[in-house]
Amino acid sequence: MAHRLQIRIQVNNLKMPDLSNVIQLLYKEEYLQTASPAEINREVTALVRLQRKPPTFQNRYAIVFRYVSILLLSKGYAITGKSPHKTFSVIAAQFMPEECIQKVVKCRHQNKYEQSPVSSDCYEILDKLQQEIQKVVQYF
Repeated sequence: MAHRLQIRIQVNNLKMPDLSNVIQLLYKEEYLQTASPAEINREVTALVRLQRKPPTFQNRYAIVFRYVSILLLSKGYAITGKSPHKTFSVIAAQFMPEECIQKVVKCRHQNKYEQSPVSSDCYEILDKLQQEIQKVVQYF
């Protein structure tokens, strides 16, 4: 008998920056769309799968991306196919300086498409970003 995964998301509003204006702008520009209730379960399931994989830079980036997506889903919005990494960058920049986020996105791109090695500071920024977002988003 298959068991259905029950997921509860807890968003700590006390530690979260005010995202309402940013979310509305991204929605208006069609970087976000209204989310369906099933999307959050799919995204958490994907996150759990990623967490079981080796901690490569690409995998760690994908994990942080999923946390951002889960945060948006908890607010009723889903990332569209229109420049998803730009959407990620805009939301992530609410937690850390934009230049840090841009550096991580650039490292990801160079590593993925040019097989460039990832600098230690990119790992550090990504780890810090994950810590900041995990203060806000928890799943059970």
